[in-house]
Amino acid sequence: MATKQPAIAPRAKITLRVWQPILDALNERSDAACIRRDGLITRALAKELPRIREELTVTNSPEARRYLEIKLKSLFAGVDGSSQISLALDPSVAQLLEEVCTEKNIPRECLLNRLLMLLGASTEFLHDHFFMIPDQPISPSNQVLVTQMGPDHVRTLVKNLQATQFDAETDDIDRAFAPLGRIATVVFDPLQPYRALLQKLYVECLECGTESDGADKAPLLEGPYYFTPFGMLLEDDELTGLNCYLPDSAIERRSSAASKLSGKVKQK
Repeated sequence: MATKQPAIAPRAKITLRVWQPILDALNERSDAACIRRDGLITRALAKELPRIREELTVTNSPEARRYLEIKLKSLFAGVDGSSQISLALDPSVAQLLEEVCTEKNIPRECLLNRLLMLLGASTEFLHDHFFMIPDQPISPSNQVLVTQMGPDHVRTLVKNLQATQFDAETDDIDRAFAPLGRIATVVFDPLQPYRALLQKLYVECLECGTESDGADKAPLLEGPYYFTPFGMLLEDDELTGLNCYLPDSAIERRSSAASKLSGKVKQK
């Protein structure tokens, strides 16, 4: 008697275009980690979409949405190119994706390219274009980093790094030490370390906000949403299309400077 095969859960297929350096980096890193790309993206979306709905307290204007779409298409048309891919998502996740994009007036491809960037981009790329992840080993004994950033800031980074490590916060020995347990911990909430770091940066900005002015104080004035993985702005004009929200005031002040970024997206 033939063994009855378990039913395959239905999947919702969506098609999108992805900036080639992001796609190459994500494919390389998911293959190296032996993780199914679509499964990772589904899990990340299931975690992040409710947070975007709560944390991103602002909505794109029609003008900002059009501008984001134009800038993303411009990025695709650049020398690095893009590829069209299909994702097989859990139907409930696919539906939530459409709901959140509609509520916040976010172009779906902008949100998905942003997510894939966060999942696959190298630390060097994020240091240069997203938030202040040092490009030097984080240690008080690293004199190069201390000279660049100052001893107080380095000590804060060390403390933040320790606080965002899974091992220091879990009581589950398997998840702390066993290889597959550690992978399961990360896949359970892929962007948790970035979110924790950004929340700590926001607290630090609140504490020193009265002492800063000009550009240093500008992110704080945007509001708490800015210090979230999908709220913080990529300031490089070429990468504008990878943002999920863009204030109308930012459309006119977008820098025209363009740089060749594909080499930095991939991990060296």
